[in-house]
Amino acid sequence: MLVHTILDHVIESGTLTVGADAGAGLGARVTSITLSEEQLGVAWQRAQEAGLADRVRFELLDYRRLPGFLGRPVDRVVFVGMFEHVGIDHFHGFFRSVKQVLKPDGVALVHAIGRSSGPGRPTPGWRSTSSPAAIPPCCRRSSAPAFG
Repeated sequence: MLVHTILDHVIESGTLTVGADAGAGLGARVTSITLSEEQLGVAWQRAQEAGLADRVRFELLDYRRLPGFLGRPVDRVVFVGMFEHVGIDHFHGFFRSVKQVLKPDGVALVHAIGRSSGPGRPTPGWRSTSSPAAIPPCCRRSSAPAFG
């Protein structure tokens, strides 16, 4: 069996991450990052309960520190529900960090709730279902840094 290395992040609710749940469950080695000590603790507990603690590593780490922290490239990067929190001024740096940690043939999945129209203020519905600091990225504005 091919063992992949996966980098992902702890989802805001502290639920088991995509990498930990799917990847580690299939034998991958997963490093998952978060900025929340509370989420870190909940995710670690859930990984132990799921029997995945030997294949998952959780770190309290900002994505901007990833290239120096990991020390080696990974096969996959999975960020679900995080990109909304990066901010338009940091799109290029975010994707630069993702590219720096991926192997040359690696694959990144960056999932976000976005908008097709230009930049603007989030709707009241968005504010009630997301964290106050999150802003739905504009597809046009976020795709150029991803592929540029």
